[in-house]
Amino acid sequence: MGKPTKERRSADRAKRVMSVAYRKVEGKKKTKWELSTTEDLSAAGVAFFTDKEFRPGDVLEIEIRMSGMLEMFAGLTEVVRVVKKDSGSHYLVAVKRLTKKKSAKK
Repeated sequence: MGKPTKERRSADRAKRVMSVAYRKVEGKKKTKWELSTTEDLSAAGVAFFTDKEFRPGDVLEIEIRMSGMLEMFAGLTEVVRVVKKDSGSHYLVAVKRLTKKKSAKK
């Protein structure tokens, strides 16, 4: 039996399916918004499915909404892990939070 591996996550993850909109950010250039669903999320980041191939280090702007209305998170994230799924050309992308948009409401 091998050595136990050290847990690298800084926060517990919860399996939740929510709507996520995302787009890649390269300097001042941003790609068009894409839609998908989350696999799981935590206070530190989120994992979601996409048909786009991203690389660790890519910066994404994301918006996560519950029931399409209530904004749970909006801000910049960094790709930390990409896993190609066996079914089709889909990827599971894990990102960590970099910034959070300031809410217009106070």
